[in-house]
Amino acid sequence: MRSRCYLLDAISRYLPLGINKYFSVINTMVLLQQQLPDKHFTADQILKEIQEYYNLDALDDHVIDEDKIEPFELPSEEYKSLMEERSLSTKRQRN
Repeated sequence: MRSRCYLLDAISRYLPLGINKYFSVINTMVLLQQQLPDKHFTADQILKEIQEYYNLDALDDHVIDEDKIEPFELPSEEYKSLMEERSLSTKRQRN
């Protein structure tokens, strides 16, 4: 019961939605570990508990507007050598 109260307090600060949802889960874990040092919490446990109160998928749809997400690419002029080096390194690891 006490841990559930702490969880609800933590998610009022760090509700895991949007692009930073997993950072919010980690912050919730840290807060719970500080408040209840004798208990161990995993991210899956926290998400499962939160889903008892919130439909995170539906809320996420309201937070993330798929139409406004822009693809990200590094500027090739500035990072070309690093990208080529990374590509070669990945190919070597596969072989």
